[in-house]
Amino acid sequence: MHAYAEAFDAGIAHSFEVWNEKGELAGGGYGVAIGGTFVTESQFSHEPNTSKIGFTVLNWHLAHWGFAFNDGKVMTPTCHDMGFRDIPRSEFLARLAQAERRPAKNGRWQVEADVAAVADWQPR
Repeated sequence: MHAYAEAFDAGIAHSFEVWNEKGELAGGGYGVAIGGTFVTESQFSHEPNTSKIGFTVLNWHLAHWGFAFNDGKVMTPTCHDMGFRDIPRSEFLARLAQAERRPAKNGRWQVEADVAAVADWQPR
């Protein structure tokens, strides 16, 4: 946990959160950004579909910030429906090497889209 706290303070680890109308944390997740790569480490939901909402908003931002990919680690139906796909390890390592050389977006991330913009998004 100390390593993640240090990575967060350094602007490398990031969280995505979904808050309900009562101001309570309803879902979200966290991960690590290196260059143009984001690795989603974990997600959670206290209310139905809230991690999916947060994950969608996160991926909208990653796409618009020029990230090469988000390594979700495990293919889920939600990831599949969003356009994620499994790739061979050799391809993953080649893409990772290229993406790590992209400019990083370090620091505190902020939401840059409204709900309508994310809802209208068509991932490539």
